[in-house]
Amino acid sequence: LNELENLSQNISKKVRIHLKIDTGMGRQGILVDEVYQAIKIIKENRYLSLEGVSSHFADADNQDKTFSFLQLENWKRCVTIFKKEFEDIKHFHISASSGVDINQKEFGNIVRLGIGLYGINISGDTSLNLKLVMRVESITTSIKELNEGESIGYGRTHILDKRKKIATVPFGYFEGIDRRLSNLGSVKIGETLCPILGRVSMNMISIDVSSVQDIKLEDKVIILSENTADENSVKAIAEKENTIPYDILVHIAPSLKRRVISDFN
Repeated sequence: LNELENLSQNISKKVRIHLKIDTGMGRQGILVDEVYQAIKIIKENRYLSLEGVSSHFADADNQDKTFSFLQLENWKRCVTIFKKEFEDIKHFHISASSGVDINQKEFGNIVRLGIGLYGINISGDTSLNLKLVMRVESITTSIKELNEGESIGYGRTHILDKRKKIATVPFGYFEGIDRRLSNLGSVKIGETLCPILGRVSMNMISIDVSSVQDIKLEDKVIILSENTADENSVKAIAEKENTIPYDILVHIAPSLKRRVISDFN
């Protein structure tokens, strides 16, 4: 409310705004009982143009929707008030990718898609029918055979129990493969799963390619698979690390080359 008041006092030309209401997140936005104060400030300033009203679900990805329905009731009351006070208001939005299944068109005409744009569904709403749309790739840059008893990587955290063929891949925690996958994660070459051996370095991993037929330099390595059933999919990695898909996705380096394609095959 203070920010709205401050804005009102310091503008000299038309400003379009979306007003956020805290319906239960306990984070950003005016409180529900401050709605009429906000309306008064907006109406008394000819430069303020209320284009939209928003809120945010706190627990929409929970299978138990009890709290989300409580928020929805608060939201519906607020939307009803704003529709009455501002006949030309355009937008009402409370749902991110999660919450679409309980959003009601009468009280929300926009959805703020975030992780849904990646094709990742954390809400459990099967009607969304999302398809994972991202794959992260690298290549093999060296291949060597090491003997039983030899070690891999910093800290010698992996000691070979037998002779194995080891490949290095120029992709580390700087590029977005979590360091927690050291001696735990896998990548794929073709249809073969290749375990990560030793620690994930800043820009490099070592992988066991003993099972890959005709392995050669610059073979394609799938770091993150678009197949949710694979062990190196975002969903599988998040479950393995007891975290959320966001945690995996936000660490993919902005410097990596992006290529938009219509089909992965």
